[in-house]
Amino acid sequence: MKKTHYFLFILSVISIFSACTKSKKGVVEYKSTYSNPSFPVEYNYGAFIADAADLPFAEGQVYVENKPDYYISYQYVYWPDESVKSLGYTASSGNSSEYFGKLWDTFFNKEGSDIPGKNGYWKSEAPSSGGGGGGNGNCTGSYESPVNNSDPQLDAYCGQAYALRCMDGKPLSDPQVQQTCNIYNQMKEPGVPECPYCK
Repeated sequence: MKKTHYFLFILSVISIFSACTKSKKGVVEYKSTYSNPSFPVEYNYGAFIADAADLPFAEGQVYVENKPDYYISYQYVYWPDESVKSLGYTASSGNSSEYFGKLWDTFFNKEGSDIPGKNGYWKSEAPSSGGGGGGNGNCTGSYESPVNNSDPQLDAYCGQAYALRCMDGKPLSDPQVQQTCNIYNQMKEPGVPECPYCK
């Protein structure tokens, strides 16, 4: 009889431990991209404390959620052993936002919601000085050709720089941006304007 009670006790302890591990709290960091063609592209970054069991993705993967009806896409990363503060999100929004069917208290970078946390997944997109998220100060509208399509090949490289910086949110220091801008600068003739997305 005692053995049965002992076995049930051990089983209940294991069940409790399993339940605790499934509901481990961590931090979800996110990046939202608003890309309505009628307006400039906007990037926002934030974080919230969440239970791992309530998320449709696991640690180590970037989960993408598109909402085309609203011109918004989200990217999420789960950090099981970090806090919102350690990632660089120290300003509370003061209210809750809904993600994955639940309300969560959200936090932002104290310098603005358009700037990622200094230790977060998108830290390389932080501006070096001023400007919006990713330092993309020239992303103020749709693509504007500096050569007015007079040189399609040159125009294509500037268009690529626009896509990388203004659509993908990459900083000027990104290797892909640097390579694209270097080709543009090597190809352009004297007197041809610089590509505004390479500044």
